[in-house]
Amino acid sequence: MSRTKKYLLTSLIPLCILIFMCIPPLITQKYGKTIELESRITPGKDTFRGKVLYLDYKISSIKKDKLDFTLVEKAKKFKGEQIDAYAILTQVGSFYDVSHITMERPKSDEVYLKCQVPIYIFKSDYISSEEKIDIIYINYPLDRYFTSSKVVIESDYYKNIDKNPSPMENYNYIVKLKIYRGSAQVVDVVKK
Repeated sequence: MSRTKKYLLTSLIPLCILIFMCIPPLITQKYGKTIELESRITPGKDTFRGKVLYLDYKISSIKKDKLDFTLVEKAKKFKGEQIDAYAILTQVGSFYDVSHITMERPKSDEVYLKCQVPIYIFKSDYISSEEKIDIIYINYPLDRYFTSSKVVIESDYYKNIDKNPSPMENYNYIVKLKIYRGSAQVVDVVKK
């Protein structure tokens, strides 16, 4: 094989990888269902990309009783830090909320997100503690939202810090997501 062909081949490999990385987000944008979630935000900055919003979704904090029994049983035997699961979403009013979390892949007509359930909540030292917590935090593999909008970045967060000791208690932002087969992309963030 000549040098030119080797150079061309090595140049095409990163290009092919990049193209294959772009296909799943494009499919989600084209065929995904648009839903709205309640969220609170923390504005920040990223060194390379600029202004960023750290989103804390209301569906991230759920009651322990929404976990499926099979998930609880498997988690007791699991050795890792987090267990992969699916959060089934149902519409409550104009927003979506978690109806339950299961290990089984949902039907294609259901709206669901892939998630990770922390294992520490099933450990014996956590269960036997005096302070039993009924609410757990679920991790969703959603991207950060990068924006150039001054309306969202210059939010009430910094203005209310002195007046209110915890300005982040309210879920006063709406996040629009496109969901396709458990994968989601943030489309827009607006104030309620």
